[in-house]
Amino acid sequence: MDFAGIPSLDRLIDATFDGALLRHSALHGEGHWRRVALGGLAICTRTPQADPVVAVLFGLLHDARRLDEDVDLEHGTRAAWLVERLAAQRVLTVSNIQLMALRDACAGHSMGGVAATRPTVAACCDADRCELRRGGTERNHSLLALAAPFVAEVDGFIDGHVEPPGWGVLLDLAARIGRR
Repeated sequence: MDFAGIPSLDRLIDATFDGALLRHSALHGEGHWRRVALGGLAICTRTPQADPVVAVLFGLLHDARRLDEDVDLEHGTRAAWLVERLAAQRVLTVSNIQLMALRDACAGHSMGGVAATRPTVAACCDADRCELRRGGTERNHSLLALAAPFVAEVDGFIDGHVEPPGWGVLLDLAARIGRR
């Protein structure tokens, strides 16, 4: 299946997994990535200005270059670099606006305080913060730019998928949400 901005989903996934040290981690691995993508889609359904394709791509890429489970202050910067590299290799051919939002969301997702004036970036970062409960981390609602008023809905959406859908299904959902 072709997705806008992704010439080959398999190639994108392979490029992301290659070098993803924590891919199989229960805390920061692919299960978390897919739940973040799902949470991003839930937020996008309530935030029409947010780009659901970017939210799914963020889920895939945001922790893919994390080096450890603890404090890794540079993992967002490395994820943003990965976004740029994938775009340069034409593995990811999203629009410049989407690329900038994806890069900025990856770079800043662990910093907090994302402005709601950038709905796509805020949706991505909020989705990651909504998934903090997985490690027993207390969520700080003051750091949620968009999702605070309906965080229980996002939680329910994520929790309803014990095993979140695969990347193809997530991107298909993103395309459907984007067409609304």
